[in-house]
Amino acid sequence: SLEDLAFFLRSYDADIEQSPEQLGEVETRLALIERLKKKYGPRLSDVFDHKEKTAKEIDRLAGYSEQLKALCDSEESKRKAYLESAEELSTKRRQAALDLQRKLKVVLESLSMPNAVFESVVAEEHLPREQWSEDGIDAIEFYFSANPGEVARPLARVASGGELSRLMLALKTVATVDESGKTLIFDEIDAGIGGSTANKVGIMMKGLSEKFQVVCVTHLPQIAAFADCHYHVSKSVTGGSTVTRLEKLGEQGRVDEIARLMTGAI
Repeated sequence: SLEDLAFFLRSYDADIEQSPEQLGEVETRLALIERLKKKYGPRLSDVFDHKEKTAKEIDRLAGYSEQLKALCDSEESKRKAYLESAEELSTKRRQAALDLQRKLKVVLESLSMPNAVFESVVAEEHLPREQWSEDGIDAIEFYFSANPGEVARPLARVASGGELSRLMLALKTVATVDESGKTLIFDEIDAGIGGSTANKVGIMMKGLSEKFQVVCVTHLPQIAAFADCHYHVSKSVTGGSTVTRLEKLGEQGRVDEIARLMTGAI
């Protein structure tokens, strides 16, 4: 049996085509597979999953130039549509600015600011593209002058606290487009006014209070008398420290406080 087996093996070995090159290729391929498993594995199935994913990405990138052109065309179309709407908004904004200036002049005159000048300056040049937004392409700044002979300059740099308060009151009076429920706070709004002007300020604030909650710090009885609710602020020294108190007044307390504001005594 052993002799028969040995004879068979010698015959089988003679028929085998031995190729060192093929053996080298197989070993190289096995080494490559091991490297792929180490990088994308650990299992061979993971390598095939990565191959499938990569093939899809290659297919997607194959049409890159066509996709880029389609996106650029879409962007250009939307940019033109945006600019058309923005230019229309700019035209309406310039018209509205003139209307706002006229209305504010009338209201400011009633607030003892007869010589006040308010301007909405819309820049001729549009904002740079990176600053375009849903508000449009306009650069806008408010200019203001309270006294005759003074050139209107940026509002943020020239208006005093009292002037800003009255200007805000005037703006809210002529342009109350906000949703109701907000709180408006006015401080120093009575600076430099009195008599009938103060009465008009009180009437305006009363009108605003129908839509908003209005909080006002004032020393004028003409303004305070229009309020629905009063709080008295006082300071005292306790233990060497200054303490501020806020007291809600009842009906008689309101009458007494307004009387004190009018005459200095109750």
